[in-house]
Amino acid sequence: MKRILFFLTLFSVFFIAEAQTVFWNETFTNGCTSGCLTYSGPNGAWNMNVSTGSNPFGYNKWFVSCAEDGKAAGICSTGCGSDPSLHIGADDGVFFDPGAAYDAAQVTNMRSESPDINTTPAGANAITLRFNFIQFGQGVTDRCQLYYSINGGAAWIVLENPIPKAVCCGGACNGQRQGQWTARSYVLPGTCNNIVNFKVAFNWINDVSGGTDPSFAVDDITLEYTAPLPVTFLSFTGEKNGNAVNLYWTTASETNNDYFEIQRSSDALSYASVGQVKGSGNSNGVLNYSFIDNKLETGVVYYRIKQVDFNGDYQFSGLIAVNLDSDGYEIILVENNLVTDVFLASIYTPVSESYSIQISDASGKLVHSSRETFVKGINKFQFNTTSLSNGVYFFHLINNQNKIESPVYKFVKM
Repeated sequence: MKRILFFLTLFSVFFIAEAQTVFWNETFTNGCTSGCLTYSGPNGAWNMNVSTGSNPFGYNKWFVSCAEDGKAAGICSTGCGSDPSLHIGADDGVFFDPGAAYDAAQVTNMRSESPDINTTPAGANAITLRFNFIQFGQGVTDRCQLYYSINGGAAWIVLENPIPKAVCCGGACNGQRQGQWTARSYVLPGTCNNIVNFKVAFNWINDVSGGTDPSFAVDDITLEYTAPLPVTFLSFTGEKNGNAVNLYWTTASETNNDYFEIQRSSDALSYASVGQVKGSGNSNGVLNYSFIDNKLETGVVYYRIKQVDFNGDYQFSGLIAVNLDSDGYEIILVENNLVTDVFLASIYTPVSESYSIQISDASGKLVHSSRETFVKGINKFQFNTTSLSNGVYFFHLINNQNKIESPVYKFVKM
């Protein structure tokens, strides 16, 4: 049996030097089906309808309800489901909270303000504001503006005016088609750091010149920061040698690093610890580590490393895979980078040939197929998983005689 290698090169690092940490989020969960003009959640009460201009009788109002159901980015909006949103709806005596549908004949200037937000958990790290939204309106005179405050709402600063139009599902927005939820993000200025009375607000304005639904809806608001991880990994390598698998990894720097826990799995879902290696605590130099796994199984085996700090915080590597039984075609590395949505496979092929790459979901549905020409030896294949839903997927290689030559490998999109 040939020696089976699985390795990680410097340009395909499993670990990243930074991590996104969410320290505040709002999902507008209140169980309301329609007509709720007030909202108080785990973070406190929103100041829902604050007049910012002329608002004659019958003006459009801010509601929190599932009359406009919140969705993930790229999903079409629906009526009431299980995920309420904050939205502008009509209140004109005929309609009362029909979702993100407004009366363009009713002048409105109305703001919805968050409770005070403590940003000190982010420290001096840059803060990113993210949310999902739908919007069309008129776009110039009918629009939603985004504001923030660093003094508890005593003064407001424009972050974006207007928040851009989104799109509708099935064609141009015409008042009948549902809006498509869209992701939006902003890096906040440094003045927002380390304060206890930060606020964010959405201000809706419309005149009587006409417009088109949807108005505006927002959901899943998060504040997060990018913080350096305590350990910077340069490489993760290994080889099957006889009845053992030797693992090797290298770090460029370490901060408060207690130990590494080596974990093994037969299905890439459930992992068990197979040993630990003591970390070096704090280091600014290159350090090399190794571990021998003597308790091998048959079939495909997956490995990852759990790095643990002295305070119990931890980070995971990506995973590597090796087929312990194969003698021929071999996928010698499977990496799924959850940060950049990239699936990477390093593939050993015994001959130069044209191959079909196929990826299918758990139901067997083919989600990707492409033709690649590989040379004899080690080849790399990369696939962007952004379009895939979260779940389990299977990857395999087929030669030009339509014979499956590689084992089927599993990876997980999270």
